[in-house]
Amino acid sequence: MNIRREDQEKKAHDKVKRQFIREQLKPQRRKNMIRVFQKIVLVLCAAVLFGGISALSFYIMRIYFPWEDMDESVEVATLSRVAASPEAEERTVSDEIGQDSLTTLEDYDQVSRALAEVGEQANAAIVGLGHQEESASGVFDQTMSSQEYCGILFHETTHYYYILTEYAAAQSADSVMVTFHSGKVVSGNLTGRSNTLDLAVYCVRKADFTKEEQREIVISELGDASALALGSYVLAVGQPNGNLYSVGTGMITDQIPKVPILDQTLQLYSVSIPYQAERAGFVINIQGQLIGMITTKHIAVTGEIDTGFIALSGLAADINLLLKGENAPYIGIQGTDVSPGQAETLKLVSGIYLDTVESGSPAYQGGMRVADVITALDGQTVQTMEQLHEYMVKCESGQEITATIYRQCNAENVKKQLKVTLQ
Repeated sequence: MNIRREDQEKKAHDKVKRQFIREQLKPQRRKNMIRVFQKIVLVLCAAVLFGGISALSFYIMRIYFPWEDMDESVEVATLSRVAASPEAEERTVSDEIGQDSLTTLEDYDQVSRALAEVGEQANAAIVGLGHQEESASGVFDQTMSSQEYCGILFHETTHYYYILTEYAAAQSADSVMVTFHSGKVVSGNLTGRSNTLDLAVYCVRKADFTKEEQREIVISELGDASALALGSYVLAVGQPNGNLYSVGTGMITDQIPKVPILDQTLQLYSVSIPYQAERAGFVINIQGQLIGMITTKHIAVTGEIDTGFIALSGLAADINLLLKGENAPYIGIQGTDVSPGQAETLKLVSGIYLDTVESGSPAYQGGMRVADVITALDGQTVQTMEQLHEYMVKCESGQEITATIYRQCNAENVKKQLKVTLQ
């Protein structure tokens, strides 16, 4: 009986339990699931709405703020003695320096770092030049007395490295001690110099370097300054602030009309690097190519605020002569180009109007005088000082040439043929 009663009580308890679950727990669980589902729906809706707003905002900012290049890495062009493979498609610092992309301070900072790296690499071709000191025993001390000048490695042959520097370095000695970027010091000998151009070239023997040291030497490549527009970035290396291996960066601020010098003209530029009286060195473009030499001789035209430099691309023929220990023959004139339009206005003949004829020069001895107009040399038309110099470079000292000139006499332009023996 007791067992039967317990079974009945158990069945009654289970019935009450099922009733409780059916009436209390299941509805509660259903409500909880509904709440969870509602929260999920709300989260999804918020995510879609936020994503849409973000996408719209990003699209608008992409239109008005050109940030395409901000996160790109900069690969810098390096100076190298081995030409780059034409198949290599590498970005250089020049790819990163478009004015349109410089929209934030971060962009400018990125460009500044890239330019500084190009300058540091270009400085690997810079050398210090100093004169040898003679000891009490009469033997030259093979150390630098001081790094008085700087030069740049710009050419090499089978047996020599060649260094371009300023004329002052070659005024007092034909031999100098050359300190390379690695710290190695060797003796260098003068190859050629030109006071007119303010240039000198020294050479050092490759035999003074081990094969490993030769592999580390960097030769700067000559570039063309005329390809640069106003506002183009350039770098000054060497001693732009008076200290060897310093680097200055700036932009081309002025292209000076060609300045007449003895027997030719110079193309000068100004760059927005603060003027330093003790400055010296060279100017390179953002590809690391050598395009100019810093000058303090022409501040009357380049100004004393910005740094001035001479474009070297126009002096390639003269530099090649210095490599061989030669100079262009001397005639002794300075002139101004007279175009056909100017000639008609001034009632002259188009050609080279002589502003200066040096006393005792070949031109003076041959009969040329100030205000003459040169129109031809040996029957070949020359209308500019640049054309005259190109012709002269092909001549030799001691060679006699025939100059065709026009001279005003009684308001008429009289043609004359003058024999001039070059020096």
